[in-house]
Parts: sequence; C-alpha cells; structure tokens
Amino acid sequence: MNYPDPDITLTPDTIVEAATARVAVVPVEPCAHGAAIDAQRRAARRALALLTGMAEADITVDHRADGLPGLAGHPDLHISLSHCRDYAAAAVDEAACVGVDIEMPRHDQLSRVARRFLSAAECDRYATPDSLLRAWTLKEAMFKALSAARPDGRSIDLRRDIDLAAPPCRVALEARVGHCRLALVTFS
Repeated sequence: MNYPDPDITLTPDTIVEAATARVAVVPVEPCAHGAAIDAQRRAARRALALLTGMAEADITVDHRADGLPGLAGHPDLHISLSHCRDYAAAAVDEAACVGVDIEMPRHDQLSRVARRFLSAAECDRYATPDSLLRAWTLKEAMFKALSAARPDGRSIDLRRDIDLAAPPCRVALEARVGHCRLALVTFS
C-alpha cells in the first residue's frame, strides 16, 4: 500500500483538502486540568466552523442514532472530530464517510495496548514509537470512517477488520501538527 507522505506538516487554523475531504486543525486553548475536555470540544467546534463557514455559535454537533457525530441541520454532510491535549481536528466530506484522528505521542500507553489493535505482523512492522503512533492514528481514523459506513451497527475489530497493509479505506492525508500526528481517511 502506498500511503501519502507521513511527514507533511500542517499549520493550525488552515484548511487542507485531500481526496474529497477537507480537514482543519486548531489549537486547544490552555486551561485548568478539569476544564480540558470542554476546551477540546470548543476547539473541535471552532475547526468545524472553519470548514463550514458557519459561525462557531451556530455549530451544534449532535449524535445520530448509531452514536456517530453529525452537524445539526446538515444530515448529508459526513463529519469526523478528534482532539488531544493541544489540538482539535475536524473533517468533512460531502461524498464519502470520513474519519480523522489526531494524537500526541504516548508510546508507553500505546505499547501496552498494541496487541489489542495491531495484528502480530503489524506489531513487528510498527515497533518504533513514531511508527506505533502512526499506526494508531491510521487505525482510529479508519475505524471512524468504517463505523459511519456500517448502518447495521456491526462492530469493527481493529486487528481483524483493518489491515494497514491492505487498508479498507483511502488514506487521504497523514501529517504532523506540532508534536502530534494526524490521519485523514475516506470510505465510500
């Protein structure tokens, strides 16, 4: 599988088009520890506003019957959201299911759970800290896109259903944002 260059660097507060999708990444405002999740959600809404041209105050993220996020009033727009401590990302696509993930380095945690989301061959292939983070962001983004594409609600097994050597989704973009890694995928 030929993936896009994984070392592209994105600048926050810009829109990037890849395949049929668009993605925006914005910084999360520093805040007290207890308020972090609210700050991350505000940043995700800010990224969605940047992509749609809507005012941030008009952005309402609701959840469809299957639990996936949707933009209120725009049922035909596929969206995906992700956030970590420092950044939030939003992706939209009018034609295909979309998945985005942004993660900060956390090798100790990922190495403890790698066998839960990677096959044995993938564990060997993605053994370094940066490659393990890359594998995680790709699998998480693919999980989101595939979940959106399965109206029957069947569960997705990260090891069995998502093989990074033959991915079920189109990898539209891999990038670095500061010290974080981002993956954007589409599935139609």
